[in-house]
Amino acid sequence: MSAFPRGSAPTASPPAAKAGIEVDDLIVAVLRTRFNAIEAPRVAGLLSTQGASGQLAMLARAGRQEVGPLVARTMMELPGLASDALVAARRIYFDNLARNLYLRSETAEWVACLGEAGIPCWPLKGVGASLLLYDDIGARQCDDIDLLVRVEDRERAQALAVARGFEPAVLREDAADSDGKAVHLEPQGAVASYILDLHWRIELPRLVPIEHADFWTDHQGGSALPLDLVGTVLCLHLWRHAVTLKTLTDMATFVTRYEDEIPLVRARLARAGAGDGVDLALALVERIFGVRSRFLREHFVKRALLPLLARSLRRPFSERGPYFGWLVFPLQCEGLLRPVGRAVGYWMRPGPRHNRLHPGPRLRRLARVLGRTRFGRVAWWHQ
Repeated sequence: MSAFPRGSAPTASPPAAKAGIEVDDLIVAVLRTRFNAIEAPRVAGLLSTQGASGQLAMLARAGRQEVGPLVARTMMELPGLASDALVAARRIYFDNLARNLYLRSETAEWVACLGEAGIPCWPLKGVGASLLLYDDIGARQCDDIDLLVRVEDRERAQALAVARGFEPAVLREDAADSDGKAVHLEPQGAVASYILDLHWRIELPRLVPIEHADFWTDHQGGSALPLDLVGTVLCLHLWRHAVTLKTLTDMATFVTRYEDEIPLVRARLARAGAGDGVDLALALVERIFGVRSRFLREHFVKRALLPLLARSLRRPFSERGPYFGWLVFPLQCEGLLRPVGRAVGYWMRPGPRHNRLHPGPRLRRLARVLGRTRFGRVAWWHQ
């Protein structure tokens, strides 16, 4: 099974925005007003030139970019929005608000059930991040519930989830992979309308070997993670999703609100050999949103990759193929050789069912990835 979720079939692109402005550029311009209010009048003027059809196209595209509710909420605050677009923006935002209220209730119930079974857990990202980052439970699009449990509790936690009507989306043998980080549990029947991602690690240990001891020191029974750990999770999430507009917006907001935590985030990821991920994230946040951190390193080799990473923002996560992530994800690892070494180490790991090396299938699989990556890089460069 790939370490990255497979993207769905590409959907039709929305109509091009008027006045020669790309829809994605307009979406970024709207999001930038959240970090610099001085830009709001200029962006409102740009929106007014798009008319109802252009504004509706923006909202549709923002939905595919997984920032629909946040863009809708921001557009509602800008003058000059067409009446049809205003109605659509309100519907998008309030529908997401209703869903997030439901997910918050479900998350609290999971934390309580696990706690009663003697299993401490942390909610990751999700509705909690919407409140922590945006002070608005309806601002962030949340599709599932992510919970982190201790490695030694994962089997009991999964058994509890099965008893509550959830089943692994993969074979049980694969769900028990010692090199894994989470199991995706799908509701059976009408027990829920979300997937439960039950984590025992926040990242694959062969790729980014994070030390988890800090997550369980002075655990407070489901309260929010310490801020430096939140920043660590958000940075890893950015790279896990190969730099999407949603994950970069989350990171930019974290930098804006909790910049003092950045040194701790970098130190923790540097110990795991992934410190470059913080530096690239900070540089990209400045390039796209104009948010400059005082902890940004001015000169580092991988800064030359920023134009490519900026281009990747134009491709929604759902429209990325299963191998797209391997172009981007390893870049967070420090140096030039470590990204390759860790990627190869992951692909050549023992199989989860028999815990034995299977060099033949692994090599063929790796060859397919490298071949598709080569052609994908050419397409990405010219995109």
